[in-house]
Amino acid sequence: MSKAPDIPKDLSGITYDWVLKLALHLNDLDQSEERHKVVQIEIDRHEAYMEGALSDIMKVFVHLEIRKNSGSIERTVMYNWFVKVVPRLMSAMVQKHGLFQREIIFYRDVVPLLSNFAKNQCPGFKLKYFRIPKFYYGATSENGNGVLILEDCAMKGFRIHDVSNQLFDLEHLKESLMSLAEFHALSICYDLTNQRQLSQRFPIFAPDKIMWLQDDMMAFLSDMTQVAHEFLQSIPEQQEVASRFESIMSNPGKFLANELSRAQASKFRCLQHGDSWPNNFIFHRSKQILRCLAVDWQISFFGHAPSDVCYLVYSSTTKAFRDSHLDRLLKNYFELLDRTIRSLGIHQELFDARYEEFRAEFHQCLGWCLLFCGGVEVFKMDPMEGEIQIEDSLGVGDDYEEDHNKLEIESPQCIREPLTHIDGHFQVESQALEISNISTLDPGAIHQDVQDQQKAISVDLDLITKEDIESDQTSQIIQSLTIDPMENVMDQDNQWDSREPSENVPVEPVLADNVLHRRPSILTDEQLQALEQPYGYHRSLNQRSKRALRRKIYLDICLEASQLQVI
Repeated sequence: MSKAPDIPKDLSGITYDWVLKLALHLNDLDQSEERHKVVQIEIDRHEAYMEGALSDIMKVFVHLEIRKNSGSIERTVMYNWFVKVVPRLMSAMVQKHGLFQREIIFYRDVVPLLSNFAKNQCPGFKLKYFRIPKFYYGATSENGNGVLILEDCAMKGFRIHDVSNQLFDLEHLKESLMSLAEFHALSICYDLTNQRQLSQRFPIFAPDKIMWLQDDMMAFLSDMTQVAHEFLQSIPEQQEVASRFESIMSNPGKFLANELSRAQASKFRCLQHGDSWPNNFIFHRSKQILRCLAVDWQISFFGHAPSDVCYLVYSSTTKAFRDSHLDRLLKNYFELLDRTIRSLGIHQELFDARYEEFRAEFHQCLGWCLLFCGGVEVFKMDPMEGEIQIEDSLGVGDDYEEDHNKLEIESPQCIREPLTHIDGHFQVESQALEISNISTLDPGAIHQDVQDQQKAISVDLDLITKEDIESDQTSQIIQSLTIDPMENVMDQDNQWDSREPSENVPVEPVLADNVLHRRPSILTDEQLQALEQPYGYHRSLNQRSKRALRRKIYLDICLEASQLQVI
């Protein structure tokens, strides 16, 4: 086979010559043979998706004609590549924790191993839900550089479901859970039937090697739990929950170690995704059939299935949604997990887990969600904290299409801003898989002191259409939450000013300090319900509204964890 090109240090190394050399390498051709004709090579360096968190990315299109010695065309080769390299801003952290090696090994080695295992275990067996993007090439160097080439599934129409709010409806959550169920079942079956288990074959996925247990990441987790505790303390009626939270989560390293230890004793221990938040599942509907791809496997590790399921459910849903659908969704997941395991020839004596055991472990994983469903930036107080205002807005925000096509959205576990402060030298991303020849795995922010700051309360929440705004219920919500834009406002010298607002510049009414009592902005149950209506999905919220949404979701997780005595 011809030699592969050198591993690029950053995206600037992805040149025309580099792309051509790799394309020829993948087709076992050498440039000197002159058996190829370049029809087109296009390198897309669009700024919207060049810098991620755990990788920098770009897209490449390749069209070659491969010719016979006689000169006639033997075949045509066309690629749509999704190229990931070690990020320029966060290379030290990514390199230290082997995140590129981990993802490359998953695509290059783990997936083919599981695919062949399933074929041999049960000829003709096919998975229905679990898909990942096609893998083309991946390599790392001793100096820490790395490159991963996957299929650009956006060209097939795959998209993130809800870029702005990161909420799933029933259909999209079920599809994601079914994908995880089949993947978890494959991993469980392999370990039950092979003397040399996955953890022995691939020690890079050992739980003690996950980045969250390493010393340099403890600062991030400690900051996260500290600001989450301060957030709970800032809500007068949640002092007991705040106290319970502090007693369990004040030492995140110890908590994580206990969680990982518990996972190793589970009947559901397996290789898990490790970062199963909603934007790591992308979707495409064809002929009324919704298909899902699971993407971004850089934080995968040997844990247990309930952790993946719990993190996915609680990071993507509201309490009202869970009250209506959780039990049925968990049963759907468990039934598919069990059915897949039986289809692969595993009998009851080898795997005898019951649904009640799974559900109990699922709820025990709420502590994991308390670590990763928030984020320093979520709890960071804004000088303009207060109630959220619902206003009529049609369409979606300007950033929707750009983000919607990006496919790589930063994970709550990997928010760039909070991580850049970790000793000043670590700065800390997500993509899609319909496994090559496997297609369904073919076996077929710091809480700031705002005492000296003005506080305002007008935060736009783009949720409601003109038709909905006319309903009595919606009108009541708006009347109770909306501040009249003609109310008095303070000038810079803290003096009341009764000037009329400009027609072109929206006025945000500012209240005296004693009105807000430094309470954080949190969405109400009614506003959350509005977001879950068909017209609410995909609305592009401003940053304060997004924080208020995630705070509400996090608070409800804390309350549920407290009720279940997880904290």
